[in-house]
Amino acid sequence: MNAQRPCSLAAAAAAWLALSACTDGYPDKNDTLRLEYGMSQQETLHAMNQIGRNKAVKPPVRFALEAGCVLEVHARRQFDGKDSMAIPLRGTEAALEKHPTGESHRVTLQRSTPGEPAHTVLNNAPWAEATQMKWLLDYVPRFC
Repeated sequence: MNAQRPCSLAAAAAAWLALSACTDGYPDKNDTLRLEYGMSQQETLHAMNQIGRNKAVKPPVRFALEAGCVLEVHARRQFDGKDSMAIPLRGTEAALEKHPTGESHRVTLQRSTPGEPAHTVLNNAPWAEATQMKWLLDYVPRFC
């Protein structure tokens, strides 16, 4: 009977390791981002902030939609602390571009007025996060 006890402990340990390994690499149910038409303003901003705090996005970014359809973008820069900007959304278009070097992407908002510079909303982001952010930036003006 004593010989079975080490076997059952070994089997239990193996089962625990197998079950704990199954969750490695898969997002937690709460981390899954689901984008769909019909999202509320709060759900949209929550999704934008979820992308902005993703570990793969450097630097982390936080978003808020203010009165007059102004998107506030707050990024934490390594050297100078915070970098904030307010971008009026009326008359802007979101664009996605791949950085010439590497696999990261940038998402910008460009005003339709000629000669105005584009505002970088998300920089050094993986393709999935960048495409999701572009979709959200195309969607958020519906709340204006």
